[in-house]
Amino acid sequence: MLQCGGRSGLSGKWHQHLPFDTAQWLLDHPRITILDGDMMKPSLGLGADHIEMLKRNVHIIIHAASSINLAQRLQKMWHSVIRATEYAVELGLQCDKLERFVYVSTAYTNTHLCSLSPKGDVDIKERIISLESTSPNNGNSTVDEEYLELYNDFPWGYGYAKHLSERLVTERFTRHGKYDRLLILRPSVIGPAESLPYPGYAVPTSTPMTMIAALFVNHTAFSFELSSRLDDPESDSNLDEVPVDIVVDRLLAHLAYQTQGCVHAVSGRKARISFREVEAAVYQLRWLPWRFRLTWVKENGWNTKKSDAISRLYKIFGTSFDFHEEKTELLMSKLSVEERRTLRLFNTRKVGAFELASRSKQMYDCSTIFARKIAYSYRAFYQLLWIIWWVYVKLIVAWAGFDLRTVTRQLFAGLKVH
Repeated sequence: MLQCGGRSGLSGKWHQHLPFDTAQWLLDHPRITILDGDMMKPSLGLGADHIEMLKRNVHIIIHAASSINLAQRLQKMWHSVIRATEYAVELGLQCDKLERFVYVSTAYTNTHLCSLSPKGDVDIKERIISLESTSPNNGNSTVDEEYLELYNDFPWGYGYAKHLSERLVTERFTRHGKYDRLLILRPSVIGPAESLPYPGYAVPTSTPMTMIAALFVNHTAFSFELSSRLDDPESDSNLDEVPVDIVVDRLLAHLAYQTQGCVHAVSGRKARISFREVEAAVYQLRWLPWRFRLTWVKENGWNTKKSDAISRLYKIFGTSFDFHEEKTELLMSKLSVEERRTLRLFNTRKVGAFELASRSKQMYDCSTIFARKIAYSYRAFYQLLWIIWWVYVKLIVAWAGFDLRTVTRQLFAGLKVH
C-alpha cells in the first residue's frame, strides 16, 4: 500500500475514521506492507530497491488515489489525476507478474453526452465514448485545444481529467497487448457504507452529498438559484449516490471474475435519489425557521454563471443520468449462493426512503470545517487591513518628517492620569 508519509501518515487517517481496534488490526496485519511514496513523482517517489521488489512480486495494482476537488481547473488536476495515473501505468507495465490493473475513475467521465442526448435522462453505457463526434477537429486537436472546444460539455475539470486518464490507460495497455488485464471502475457519488466496516461509515469531506446537505441545512439564504437543462428539474432530476462498501464489493467481484474494460459502480435506476427526496430530507433537519425558495435557471451547458455558487460547484443537481449496469447484472448470474450472500453488489435502498438524520454527526463535522474556513478568511482579511493601516501610518510619518513618539508625548504632556 502506497501512502505519502508512510505508516505514520496512514495510521493518522485510519485512527481518525475507524474504530481503534480495526485501525490497529489493519496496521499490524502481516499481509499489508506500507510504502512511503508519492503518486505525483516518477517511480511513485520510491527508491530503486522498492521498485525492483514491486516489479518482481506484484500481481494486482489498484490505482484509487486521486484528488476529488471539484473546484480545481484542468491545469491544477493534471498532476494529481493524469500524471499520477501515467506513473502508475508505467510501473504496472513493468511488473513481470502483473495479472490485473484496476483504475478507479468516475461515472461522470461521459457527461459530454448531455449536449448530444435528446432525452433528459441521459444514457451512460459502460464504455469509453469518443469525443471525436463533439469535437470539430475530429480528434486531431491537442488536449488544450480539445478542452477549450469542449469546456462547456464537462461539469468540472475533474471529470475531464478522469476522461483523459481512461483514454490514457486504455491506449497504453492496448499498445502493450495487455488490454485484457485492464479494469476501469466508475463509481458515481460516493456515500456512507451500508454495512462495512460498519453501517454509516464515511469520510465526511469525501462524501459530496453529505457536504452539500450540510450547506443547505445551515445556510441562511432565503433563496437559491440552480441551473438545469430539464423542463421540470424538481420532478425529473435524480442523483446517483452509491454506498462505499458496494463500490468495494463490485471492484473485488469484477477483479476476481476477470471483467475487462469499464464497469459502473452505481446505485442505478432502481435506487437513485430524486431531487424531491433530497429536498424533503434537508427540511427535516433544517433548524432555521424559514424555507428557502428554489429558482431554476434554464441552461444547456454546465458552466453557467447565472446560478448560485453551490450550484456551480455541485453541477449535477438538476440532471438525470441512467448509468447502465449490464456487466454487474451478468456477473451476478455467475456467483455462487455463498458469494451472493456475502457480496453487496447492489444498493438495497427503497425508493422514497432517503434520509439524512443518520448523517447528523458527519454533517456537523462538515459544518465545522466550513465555519473554520470562513473564520480563517475573515481573520486573514482583518489581518490584511491591520497591515495596510500600519504601513499607511508608517508612510505618513516618514513623509511628514516628524517623530510620532515625540508628537504623542507633546499632545498628552498636559494630561494627568487619575
